[in-house]
Amino acid sequence: AFVEGRILELEDKVKNAKIIADDKKKGKASTTVQFGSTVTVQNLTDKTAKPEVYSVVGSTEANPFESKISNESPLGMAILEKSAGDEVEVIAPRGKISYKIVKIA
Repeated sequence: AFVEGRILELEDKVKNAKIIADDKKKGKASTTVQFGSTVTVQNLTDKTAKPEVYSVVGSTEANPFESKISNESPLGMAILEKSAGDEVEVIAPRGKISYKIVKIA
């Protein structure tokens, strides 16, 4: 029963999967944060914080220990479609945190 349930889950993921064009392979740099982007952000709330680099991935690939954040996470949702230099505010469990997008790769 467990295996059958897992098969149905995987079939559903494949059925609803969307192909995302990789502009990096085409020699184009994205000007906004997209699914798959690597983003450098600076925490503006904590003045001692160093810039952090994250890759925006799907929820099943997310792993904060590998600097991969989900597009469904508070930070991931806040930075999607934003440009370098933009500031965003994230509502996190520990309160509001302001970030500045330093670089998009």
